[in-house]
Amino acid sequence: MGTLTRVDSGDPAFSSISLDLSRLVGHHIALYTEQVPGKKLQVRVVAVHDKQISIDTSGKSNLINNLVSQQKVVLQFAHKGQEISVKATLIRSLGGRCHFIIDERVTPLAQRRFYRVELIKQIKLAPFPIASHSKRELSTLHWMATDSVNLSSGGLLVVVPSCLHSGIHLLINIDWEEFEFPALVMGQVRHCFRETTGQFKIGIEFLLREAARKLFSQTQKGSLPASLFRYSMSWRDKLNNELQTVNLEKGI
Repeated sequence: MGTLTRVDSGDPAFSSISLDLSRLVGHHIALYTEQVPGKKLQVRVVAVHDKQISIDTSGKSNLINNLVSQQKVVLQFAHKGQEISVKATLIRSLGGRCHFIIDERVTPLAQRRFYRVELIKQIKLAPFPIASHSKRELSTLHWMATDSVNLSSGGLLVVVPSCLHSGIHLLINIDWEEFEFPALVMGQVRHCFRETTGQFKIGIEFLLREAARKLFSQTQKGSLPASLFRYSMSWRDKLNNELQTVNLEKGI
């Protein structure tokens, strides 16, 4: 099925306020970014200040030097005997220096909830203008066919020829026969990076039915496929457990 990578934190065990980041200076930490999906980047911490971590960029490959500023990343490192994960915002200062402003929430890796599978599946996407939606046929929307880079019960990563800005809503159809999954779900773009090839890597979150329902009036919901409002929290968690079990059985 593919390579398993744990992603997306669940409920945090503690706040980043309690972290002693000074212990990281001179040590390497793991960096994950959707700009380089499925790859762990090792970076060395050279300084910390409050919630800011600065890393060494001298002599690094283009993987580090080409990282886009203002993007969300995931950092992983050891703290008081346990491996933890924290989301952070990457900031580039003058001279190309690279800093990370860490978020409040911290998650021990043992408590992470969603599992991402590097899996190629046929995907169809259509940008969906919520505000101007009427009883138009879905076939009149601009559908794009592509393949997934990876999938989880929480979302997916795809490559498309045009930019889709953060916040855009999408209708999504996935050819995912191995697991029970709605024929059509609502999604929202969370990030978009331009590749050197000119293509765009798009990170998309699946919207649960509670969130999807809030986007439409009762009249609008009546003109849309019921499938859009079927993907619940319990369904997402069940699929996540299935992905984890299958990959553990394969020794991945």
